[in-house]
Amino acid sequence: MIKYTGKDGKEYILRFDMSAMKALREKFGGAAEGLQKLGMKDIEAVRDIFVILAQAGAEYMAEEEGRICKEQITGEGLLTKHSSMGRVNGMMVAIQEAVKDGNRMQSKDEEDDQIRDGYLDELKKQEAEKN
Repeated sequence: MIKYTGKDGKEYILRFDMSAMKALREKFGGAAEGLQKLGMKDIEAVRDIFVILAQAGAEYMAEEEGRICKEQITGEGLLTKHSSMGRVNGMMVAIQEAVKDGNRMQSKDEEDDQIRDGYLDELKKQEAEKN
């Protein structure tokens, strides 16, 4: 799972799991078809995919805490036609990291509930490349 902080300061947990795959299939005809739209930098597709993964994350976290998820993530205010490309790219990196995280094989010692900060990981990677 990947943590992403929106421009309003709200933290989202992105999770790519079977519920997200089902939602991507319903929205785009398949997960691969939806994720292909990321390469086109289609703002609506980026927002829609982000919302799907964030909803999956919210539902998973609620389930882990033994509660019913009442949160309905809409994506309102995440991206607008005036959002910077940096904001769009940051969301796309978070989505890609969540998908990569969801696709990795779990060993018996790994926990499925680890949350990483995808933006922070990317920033550290860029810093290392500068040095």
